[in-house]
Amino acid sequence: MSNIFLSKANAFTSEQWQVVSPSPSVFWTVSDNEIIGVASQLTPDSFLISSPEFFPVTADFIWQFSFIPQQGVGHNIVWGFIDEDNYYQLHFYGGALWVNRFINGQEMLARGINFSWNVGETYMVKIIRKNGMLNIFVNDQEVFSFYDWTYDEIDSVGNWGFKMSPGTIFPVESIFRDIRFFEEDLFILPIEKIMQNDPLWSDEIYDHADLWSNNPTIARWGCALSSTVMILKYHGFHFMPDGETLNPATVNNWLQQQVDGYIADGLVNWWAVTRLVKTLSNQSKDVLDDLPSSEQLPMLEFSVVKENILQTAEVFIRADNPVIVQTPGHFVVMNGFYKDSDDFVVTDPLFPKTKASEYEEIQSLRVFQPSFTDLSALVVVHDSSFQVKIYDEEDNEQETKKWSEFLEEDFEQSKKVNFTVIEKPTSGEYIVEFINQDTENINNIDNLEIIIPEIYAYSADAEVSVFTLENNDLIKQKIIIDFEKNGQSSFNYFFYWDYFLEKLNIYFIEGKISEKAKNKMVERVSFIKNLSLEKQEKDIIEIIEIEKLVNRIQRHINNLELLLEFYDFYSDKNAIVDLQEIFLGI
Repeated sequence: MSNIFLSKANAFTSEQWQVVSPSPSVFWTVSDNEIIGVASQLTPDSFLISSPEFFPVTADFIWQFSFIPQQGVGHNIVWGFIDEDNYYQLHFYGGALWVNRFINGQEMLARGINFSWNVGETYMVKIIRKNGMLNIFVNDQEVFSFYDWTYDEIDSVGNWGFKMSPGTIFPVESIFRDIRFFEEDLFILPIEKIMQNDPLWSDEIYDHADLWSNNPTIARWGCALSSTVMILKYHGFHFMPDGETLNPATVNNWLQQQVDGYIADGLVNWWAVTRLVKTLSNQSKDVLDDLPSSEQLPMLEFSVVKENILQTAEVFIRADNPVIVQTPGHFVVMNGFYKDSDDFVVTDPLFPKTKASEYEEIQSLRVFQPSFTDLSALVVVHDSSFQVKIYDEEDNEQETKKWSEFLEEDFEQSKKVNFTVIEKPTSGEYIVEFINQDTENINNIDNLEIIIPEIYAYSADAEVSVFTLENNDLIKQKIIIDFEKNGQSSFNYFFYWDYFLEKLNIYFIEGKISEKAKNKMVERVSFIKNLSLEKQEKDIIEIIEIEKLVNRIQRHINNLELLLEFYDFYSDKNAIVDLQEIFLGI
């Protein structure tokens, strides 16, 4: 059983648990952050035991969870489980707590205390074992602390789980939530491992990779996609908006249908993922509107970390947030750390590596943090040949985050994509300035494989407005953004007459226009520049029309024929004659 609308982290699935000694009178339910055991009548013992694939067996450990005795008087927590005859248990019974160990079916350890507990209340339980020493806490109160004289480094080591064993009072119902397993020297968040080469989706076309790769599958390219799915499932998301199971195939399909789902060739757009999460979060509110916000599915706010990477990763992991890690040409999930070293636990969607130290370099983090507020961002995607700066309407340069991503660094067709980002901008006007630093190739831009600059303006609820810079062949360009935090943003070109004149000179040098035509055009452009200034004092409506035409010219600078429309607007026949001379090559 699974349920998208349970929000707390560490979502568990039935694959992570196994029933031992099933009984027709015992029902086990595993959902997003909750395990429920119900025994309807007197029955033989039935166990729900953790799978060692997800929860590795260790001699020393910390196991913590919240427990609700919903009905009945006999409730059992199990560890060191080898089989039905060999295990430890913490037994809530009547007004007492007991610790027992069974060896070959015989009770070899029994320690009890008086302890008052009530049906329907929540109890935080922590069980710690270190070198045979047992310490057990309930609601931060230490209830047991003793050395286990039956402890054996081999025979005492086993799995964790729960047991239904009602006596004469039934039904019995036990609820367990917020389950965490730690080694004594290891802090780990249990992640459901998602493999990009899983046969269920490995052969699906990744993004539109069939246009740029001979092997266009999720198995080949889906590391960031699969890592993202692991993070979403950890935070309680298990179904897509249409009810399909959330997995690499369905998330890939959703991204393919978005205007901003993938960037360039195959880079997952992390901000588009926040919009998917927002949609799912809103759906959960429709169903669980009566629950407090802490029990609902949150939105996930995205950010990139490039400084103090490992220290920051530990902070996020301690705060119940696994992170996505960028390594050279690959993305993985980091979901734990070793307390006695600088190493970290990694869940890799492709390779069998499990520690950060096994990777060449940790380059940066991708963080999805629960949030109920602001998902807005200004995201500029551009080629490495462009320097990008962003200014506010008072011409103050804005603080930005900058980084680059490859689909794969040793992939010959992979392009380096640069990001320049403002997180949570305020509403208002911004100017994005592009300066092409590759001046040697500026005249041969059409023959270069560059990243076409794009601007993504994300509102507070992650809705996007997209602008593609068509005129990437100019040395310098500015885009004016009217950013709306709570709505759609708009974009306009900032027109550079000087660079337009420079382009005319390039056409002359290349022999595309004559010197006579160039000189007449320079004269005519100077006239229009002054005319625009005069018009500002006379007719604001006409100025708006002029600006629209100027923008059209700028967007299509390679097509001089559009200037005919511009001059025709002023009924300037002399200019039209000049243009005709240009096209005739006079």
